[in-house]
Amino acid sequence: MAGEHDAASVVGSMAGLGGDTPPEQVDPAKLIERFCGDEARGLAADPGTTERADGVKVSRGWCGYSGNGSHDPIEAGFDEGYDFMGTLRERGWKEVSAKGDWPYVIYMQWLGRPGEFVLVEYCEADLTVWVFPDAESMRTHYEGLKDCP
Repeated sequence: MAGEHDAASVVGSMAGLGGDTPPEQVDPAKLIERFCGDEARGLAADPGTTERADGVKVSRGWCGYSGNGSHDPIEAGFDEGYDFMGTLRERGWKEVSAKGDWPYVIYMQWLGRPGEFVLVEYCEADLTVWVFPDAESMRTHYEGLKDCP
């Protein structure tokens, strides 16, 4: 299955081109519920959610294409990194363009509601979602992420 998004469509979206009515937002809870449960096969580490001593909740899972026949990547998983980035960008997230190694490692920030501090990492279909208690802890974590080459 070819992904709905490719490099050109992601760049066009970033430039403000295209798009009719935007799809429904995918908030962090929905992303975690869908991809970080027991069915998150393919992940080297154990899927699920833990809370660190500093109050950061870390959810890990797998979001690769499942082959279930759905045309919605939130249901079927993502074909590759540009598909992940384009789909989430349309649904309330923003790419963190200074970090990662596109399209293999992508970081995105949740923009949905004020007072929520969430980053997500796509790493070749492995998914990590960090929910931070405050802006300062998210900023500290962000500074430690790998810069784009």
